Amino acid sequence: MNTNLLNIVKRIVAEQGEAVLGDPQRLKPFIKSYAQTVPQDERRAFGRCVEAGAYNALKNAPDAADRVERKAIIAQRMRYEHGINPALCAESLDILEAALFGLKNTAGQNRPQNTTKIPPIPPVITTKKNKTLPITLAAVIVLIAAGIFVSYNNLHNGNGNNAGTYYNRALAYHEKGDYDNAIADYTEVINLDPGFANAYYNRGLAYAQKKNYDNAIADYTQSIKLDPNYMAAYFNRGTAYYNREDYDSAIADYAQTIKLDPNFAGAYHNRGNVYLFKEDYDNAIVDFTQAVKLDPNDAGSYYNRGNAYYNRKDYNRAIADYAQVIKLDPNDASVYYNRGNVYAGKGDYNSAIADYTQAVRLDPNFAAAHFNRGLVYAQKGDYNSARADFERVLRIDPNHAEARFWLNELRAY
Repeated sequence: MNTNLLNIVKRIVAEQGEAVLGDPQRLKPFIKSYAQTVPQDERRAFGRCVEAGAYNALKNAPDAADRVERKAIIAQRMRYEHGINPALCAESLDILEAALFGLKNTAGQNRPQNTTKIPPIPPVITTKKNKTLPITLAAVIVLIAAGIFVSYNNLHNGNGNNAGTYYNRALAYHEKGDYDNAIADYTEVINLDPGFANAYYNRGLAYAQKKNYDNAIADYTQSIKLDPNYMAAYFNRGTAYYNREDYDSAIADYAQTIKLDPNFAGAYHNRGNVYLFKEDYDNAIVDFTQAVKLDPNDAGSYYNRGNAYYNRKDYNRAIADYAQVIKLDPNDASVYYNRGNVYAGKGDYNSAIADYTQAVRLDPNFAAAHFNRGLVYAQKGDYNSARADFERVLRIDPNHAEARFWLNELRAY
């Protein structure tokens, strides 16, 4: 059974109530947000079983034997109606059953013996590792110092001083982070000089900073129409598509960026991130590898390539990449956490504990690191240390259902 998905479902039940299991429209957004690292085909099988009314079928079964029969019927139905692997459906139904009945029957039970497999622990893919908006005029003071950008007239033979005044003031607002006023001034420039590609591009950057990705995409698109070789516009439009979860469009724009500048490491890095979220780990690894060839100090590409290797179960390469990240950025708690997850998956519990411990030294409120260290301590039979970690998790997050569940399991020890 996919114990990661089971724990996610149990957490949803603990937070939202048992009835959420019978309501596909309520359940879908939770599964999407909580289960990023669960394979897509497993999420699909689980979702189809929920839509088929499996929750009510299991809930209303008179006994366990009848539940077995009902699960077999539903699994075959999923195969014929939706072409889903019956084994995945059977596993999804087991998860629904465990979530429905397991949470009700934990009181008074002994904790599973030390041979119980630790639930899979997915790595964290942190958004801070994504490259967003490099080669932009947002950092205008740097460009001024470099002599690259001084005034409107230096960039464009436009329609006079009014457009130049608005444009230069827009850049000043932009550099200060006053995006609303920057947008207003870029709009005035466009009204006076509708053929000025940079004004659309920079207004797109300002919209992106406000997370208004639709308007950002529209402006980048217009700047590309005016200048088909505007590499930065393709790159940042790709980033906007990425943030809007339109991954195929993002890949197309990053590919065009690479065509215009084959040595731009950031485009390979970001396209690798898109492949990572699409669970296309092979292509992600290819792109991250090219990114680090072009920029050997790109810790983010080593980090996310490590995540791709982890998800492909190539644990030794994942460990090597995380070690390189630590060499480049020794104060990043998340990379110790991720490497700890890999060691836990390999059964090297002492190394896992050492990495989780370093993660919580760097970030004492890193609840996931405390929780996973608690799981490993429990696996080793060090129940006092495990309890201490689960208690710490609950001090950080009183609503952490899994930590509470494991504390209850450890009461007998």
